[in-house]
Amino acid sequence: MSHKLDKETLDKVREIDGFPIGDDEDIINLSDPPYYTACPNPWIENFIKENGHPYKSEIDDYQKRSFSLDISAGKNEPIYGIHSYHTKIPPKAIAPFILHYTKPGDLIYDGFCGTGTTALALRVCETPDTEFQNTWDEKIQNIQWGARSIILSDLSPIAAFISYVLTNNWDMQLFKNHATEIFSNIDFDQGYLFKTNHISDSSNLDKGDLIGDIQYIVWSEKITCPHCLFESTYWDLAYDEENNPKTTMMCPKCKGTSDKNNPFLPSMETIKDYSTNELIKIKKQVPIFINYNLKKRTSSQRFKKNPDENDLNLIKKSQEFKIPYWFPNIPLMFKGERWGDSWRAGVHLGITHTHHLYSKRNMIVLSYFFEKINQDKSEIKNLLRFWFTASQSRLHRLNRYMRQHNRHVGPLSGTMYVSHTPVEISPFYFINQKLKDFLKIKFSKINRLISTQSSSKIKQIPDNVIDYIFTDPPFGSNLLYSELNFLLESWLKVFTNNQKEAIMNNSQKKGLVEYQEIMEQCFKENYRILKPGRWMTIVFHNSQNKVW
Repeated sequence: MSHKLDKETLDKVREIDGFPIGDDEDIINLSDPPYYTACPNPWIENFIKENGHPYKSEIDDYQKRSFSLDISAGKNEPIYGIHSYHTKIPPKAIAPFILHYTKPGDLIYDGFCGTGTTALALRVCETPDTEFQNTWDEKIQNIQWGARSIILSDLSPIAAFISYVLTNNWDMQLFKNHATEIFSNIDFDQGYLFKTNHISDSSNLDKGDLIGDIQYIVWSEKITCPHCLFESTYWDLAYDEENNPKTTMMCPKCKGTSDKNNPFLPSMETIKDYSTNELIKIKKQVPIFINYNLKKRTSSQRFKKNPDENDLNLIKKSQEFKIPYWFPNIPLMFKGERWGDSWRAGVHLGITHTHHLYSKRNMIVLSYFFEKINQDKSEIKNLLRFWFTASQSRLHRLNRYMRQHNRHVGPLSGTMYVSHTPVEISPFYFINQKLKDFLKIKFSKINRLISTQSSSKIKQIPDNVIDYIFTDPPFGSNLLYSELNFLLESWLKVFTNNQKEAIMNNSQKKGLVEYQEIMEQCFKENYRILKPGRWMTIVFHNSQNKVW
């Protein structure tokens, strides 16, 4: 049977719940059939025939009691943290459930797979380290180590993509060669954008024209006094001398203070959007300080400086630069006037499109980076894409600087919050760090099939064929995945179809009843495909009784 994914094959699964939003060409280009498709997978039934065992009631002797042992697992394995995601369970926390409820050769299903940690747990069951094996040999009677198979699905294209990459076998030497060449080309062509002159000091460094590599730049919004309209920076007014946030702000000119009825207002300016060529109003921002690295002959040293004239000219030059490569510039959540429930009201003035969430300088580098990856024709192209998306977590405006802690702390978890003091992190610094992290990982192929679709109707799976289900579904309105994933999916050009997204969300007009209905559909399907008498483990947490 042909494993070619083409438009004719897509037509056969197009009406399945959760078929993603995107052009057929982009869905096809992202997929690696038959074991991973960025759409409902047409080859699920074939995978079941190859790896499943038909249920026969007359000879079935399955008997397992509920798993009731305490589990503790750390999150310090390199593969666990290589790509950020909103929720992840350590594979070693899942593996004991699989070992208890299944035997080698069984077929498992996870319909809310996220980043594929249930599949990674299968690797633990097949090739455990000595300490883990000894621990659970003592705790579980008649434990059977060995290979199992799994079907993974998720509504989110970025989640399914991450699952695919983490559970595949990759030629890491080939990846290293291609990634190093791409990074070198970018650094050679665009590296000047993140250089700064070293300021003279009393250190033992050689004097002269010393150039530092920018690690990050801290920015601040400009704000306007509601009493006299004097303009200041949030950085100067919002913190005391010990860098703690103030409860009220005082204007340095008129001494007026902020309160609930008279808050300091964001200063706005009108600029020409470099992508849409339209005039837009955005919040004014100014650079506060630059953290940079200066290399010596045998070592390097970090420094901090205020932006000088050369730095400000470089920023201005980047604003005038015409980006020659593709980058995502679409309205946020497809409607610029409505961000969704994960956006904090009032903090995103002027930010209506995806490219507004990046500094112009970072977008120049990232578009060039992505173009070089898309030109790659090798078998590790999707791993290069994964390297790109994994690097995104610290390269957009959602990164925050916490002045009271004297460091940048990354995005605020579970929301799309643009802070008053965002951090512009150098792509060269962070992409190179990610490359080093990648080269520490040992990828290996797991016997899995991955589908991008809703769990509300998985018609490719027949009745009574799954031996065990482990799943971690959405917790009401705790995390709004389609909104949180929108930025990364805009680079992949394949988006979550959130019609069947099992969440509570005002923007989607989904309350408790709608959430319940979709979850019920998903659990009915889980019951249908699960063999009689088998177990399903559901990870769930919510602080509201009504959601339970």
